[in-house]
Amino acid sequence: MGKVKENPEKIIGVCTGSKCRKYNKEILASLKQFRKDKGNKEKIEVVKTLCLDRCKQAPVVFFQPENRWLTKVQAEEIKRSLEVFTK
Repeated sequence: MGKVKENPEKIIGVCTGSKCRKYNKEILASLKQFRKDKGNKEKIEVVKTLCLDRCKQAPVVFFQPENRWLTKVQAEEIKRSLEVFTK
């Protein structure tokens, strides 16, 4: 068995459906780097989800518990949103 994880304070979900997957390598890299740089690994968890059925809005990222959704998102927009999300 692996380590028991504490429940994170916040979750960032990244769609990995077929349409979103084309875009999300850079997005996932930005998210992981941000967590590493800010030391937020225990507070923020990045989760890859199956298709969120919003393919016309790809790529899709959501922030919980704020229930904030970003569509047609680009890596630069993610960086700005993370600064707000983690305050």
